[in-house]
This record gives sequence, structure tokens and C-alpha cells, in this order.
Amino acid sequence: MSRLSMAVKSLRRARRPVNMAALAKELGVSRATLYRHVGSATDVKALVGESVGQRRSNEEVFAAVKAVMGERGLRGTTLEAVAERAGVSAVTLHRRFGDRLSLLRAFMDAIPARRVGRALAGADPSRVRAVLLDFTRRALSDLEGSLELMRAMLGDPLAFEELSTKARDPARGVSAGVLAYFTRCVTSGSLGGDPRTLTTVYLSSLFGFGLMARSMARDQALASPSNVAMLVSTFLEGALPRSRRC
Repeated sequence: MSRLSMAVKSLRRARRPVNMAALAKELGVSRATLYRHVGSATDVKALVGESVGQRRSNEEVFAAVKAVMGERGLRGTTLEAVAERAGVSAVTLHRRFGDRLSLLRAFMDAIPARRVGRALAGADPSRVRAVLLDFTRRALSDLEGSLELMRAMLGDPLAFEELSTKARDPARGVSAGVLAYFTRCVTSGSLGGDPRTLTTVYLSSLFGFGLMARSMARDQALASPSNVAMLVSTFLEGALPRSRRC
């Protein structure tokens, strides 16, 4: 049996990720040396008949961030911890993302609700109910898969403040998209009141409901049509101009 085959089997027995970085470490050589003598991960598979992990996608890295943050909280979400969970080296993460806060910034920017929030900014202000029904459904669906993450973030106020002030880009967040949309709605007359206050009330009710509802109604999907309709109707009851209220 070749040294390469033995290294692969050793990693498998130890339940460690089998990738080029781990193989190089197991063999006691640099990755550059391994690539030079063996070739790519595909070449290794051809030689030993075992699949070898290749470059982790951003989605896989972000899944590792989410898992680590849920288990260890914000302070425990280090480059090293994320790298271990993702099956890559900390050097690889640093090379791709930069420091810890840069990684967290990239992670937060990829959250689906943030992308939807950015798209919301350009939505039609004359269709406010339909627009909010769609956004609320999407936001609750995303929140349902991230409740433990949200609790971990809110459970450490100091670390959350650091993340909010240093790692978050305010111009690309959910609140920025909602604020931009509500500003257009107020300007057009579709909504009444102050756009910033409307944004605060709407997002507070959305995330507050998401955090509380799961523990109180476990048999119902967070983004069920009834939940979405209730949240939007309650918000619009106070936000619509008096002349347009039912």
C-alpha cells in the first residue's frame, strides 16, 4: 500500500476530513509538495480510489460559521473553529476572507433575508400589502432555519455590538432595504408616519415574533400564511394613512 493510500485510510479511520491540506499534514509535507508530486484532488482519487475534498464553497464555509456560532456563540466563532468545522485550514480562510470580522461580514452579507431586503428597496410602493406579504414570508422562512443562530447572537450583547459595529455593513442590511422602501411609501402616500419609526416597529415585530412563536406553537410553520397575514395586517393597521384603513 502506498503512503498516499495509507494517509487517506488513516484520515478516514480518524473521521477527519480528507482533503489536500489534511493529506499533506498526514504525510508530513507541504501542500505545494503534494500538488507537485501527486496533482489535484481528482488525481488523488484516480490513484487511491478515494474521493478527496476539494476547495470548499463559500456556502459550505458559511454553513460552518452558522454551526459554530450556534454551538459556541459569537465569541467562540473564531477562524480556527470555523476552519476545523469546514475541514480547511485557518490559513485558507484567512487568505480567502481576511480576518475573523471580515469572514463574519461575508457571512452576514450572504444571509438570504439580507438579499431580499436589498431587493425590497426598489419594490413598488403602490403595492405595499402585497410587497410586505412576500417579504414577511421570505424573512420568516429564513428566520425559521436560523433561530438558534439568532439566540446565540442576542445572548451575548457585547459580542453582538462588536459584530454590528465592525462586521456589519449598514448600507447592505435588512433594515437599510426596509427603510428605503418605507421612505418611498411615505413619500408616495402609501404609508403614513416616519420611515425610521415604521422600520423599527416592523422589524421588531417580525424578529420578535420569530423568536417567540417557535417555542409557543411548535406544530405550525413560522412562515405559515396565517402568521404572515396576521403580522402584515397588524402592522398596516397602524401604518396606513387613516383614509385607507379598513
